[in-house]
Amino acid sequence: MFNCITTTTQVHTMIFSEIFAKRGWLLMETALKKQRWYLVKNKMLKVPDNSLPKVTPREVELFRGLEPEEKGLLLDALGTFGGKLT
Repeated sequence: MFNCITTTTQVHTMIFSEIFAKRGWLLMETALKKQRWYLVKNKMLKVPDNSLPKVTPREVELFRGLEPEEKGLLLDALGTFGGKLT
């Protein structure tokens, strides 16, 4: 069972990596609050819904170790103020 899950995860990762490399963005959704946001190569990329926050892979690293409420607050702030995390 574990090997099957690992293989499926690896396949999904490869597919997402290919789509991200081609398009430059992925639409993401948080598990807890169902917040939607874009993972983008850079903030200048055009995305289908400009009202959703854009987060770069570098900014995602800043989310590590935060509590779910803190992550949600940061996503809300990014969407409201259209800023970036440093």
